[in-house]
Amino acid sequence: MLKALIDTNVWLRYILEDSPTQFAQCQKLFERIEVGKILPYVSNVTIFELAYTLKTYYRLTLPEIKKTLENILRIRNLTIIEKTNSKTALKLYFKTKIKYADCLIASQIKTGLVLVTYDQDFGKLVPKQSMTPGEALN
Repeated sequence: MLKALIDTNVWLRYILEDSPTQFAQCQKLFERIEVGKILPYVSNVTIFELAYTLKTYYRLTLPEIKKTLENILRIRNLTIIEKTNSKTALKLYFKTKIKYADCLIASQIKTGLVLVTYDQDFGKLVPKQSMTPGEALN
């Protein structure tokens, strides 16, 4: 069974429905999660990014953000990864120059876990452990 760490951009495409193709892929991904075919994980860094992005970029109200994040936390079998490895993240950051938050998320990916993302930078951080939602459905 696929253990999927779901990245911020996947959550955003699903929540906002602003890209029909990506929304459809995300919807299928979350349907598989709801029936227990994929085990979902979320990073504490991702939750931070969602709260920040929804407030500052998309201008959602705090009650809307609260409802959105509560809905995420209610997803079937969701595991929240709260431990980061700052030393690993800093090494990745200085080596790749990819944003530090992504390096923190990459530091949370352990054996058997795959990052599901639309962000191609993760291919440089965790090349064998990242895939798009469409690839995760195959």
